[in-house]
Amino acid sequence: MKTIATLIMLFSTIASVGQPNCFVYEGDCKKACELFLNTPYQGKWESQKLYDSAIALCPDFSFAHHERSVAFLKNGEFTQWREYMDQAVELNPKTFLGNRGWCRFKFLHDYKGALEDLNALQKLNKGFLGWSGDGDYDLRVVMALCYRELGDIKHALTLFDEYFLEKENQANGLSAGSFDYLHYGVTRLKNGEREQALAALKQQVKIYKQLPDTYYYIAMIHKDQGNTDLATENLLLANKFMQEGYSRKDPYCEALDEVYPTDIRKAMAHKE
Repeated sequence: MKTIATLIMLFSTIASVGQPNCFVYEGDCKKACELFLNTPYQGKWESQKLYDSAIALCPDFSFAHHERSVAFLKNGEFTQWREYMDQAVELNPKTFLGNRGWCRFKFLHDYKGALEDLNALQKLNKGFLGWSGDGDYDLRVVMALCYRELGDIKHALTLFDEYFLEKENQANGLSAGSFDYLHYGVTRLKNGEREQALAALKQQVKIYKQLPDTYYYIAMIHKDQGNTDLATENLLLANKFMQEGYSRKDPYCEALDEVYPTDIRKAMAHKE
């Protein structure tokens, strides 16, 4: 049941943005907006035709261009996705730059391109970035991960540290995201900082106790430090929660820092 619920959530939130207010439009553009809001489930052939109709009524209606792009993104047709998404960004950069950057990060692993979009949005919005299309990430975390994947771990850690300092000070009243400390811990680990990585991963456990990825990385640190019993204990927890369905498996692409059942089984077979 958990897996089914997760899939439904992913289909309903992937690359999502807020709904437009049709009262700010006039004439054919208002008709286009109303048509857009009454379009059935995203990705159906009927909905794609209705998005086309909305665009024909009002070529400057950015939301229709964006929604038209999403089905292509889900199907891996990235050239067609970019055609419509780029038009949405050109018409409404404040709304769609972050979304395009997120998609370039998540689906295309285009970290340089994602950073271009997110840096442009940061300048446009005077520092504010917002959230990823699936709602899991503050886009500042995405920026940090882009720098990490491009090899600039020092800059990535600086961004992470600034981000977590704000969270600890409750500057905006929001806590850290569901996977933030996992990525922070892995980034520290990639930088050879095992103790700092372990501290971050223990923070991750407090946020999401059943996440198997966290226990796997904790186990790997203990293994490197020669703590065989602790490594085994955490691998067993990773395996338990993985079997119970608590994974970050995505129906569209591999998640960054994702751990697979084979990783855990291989580590358990070579505990010594």
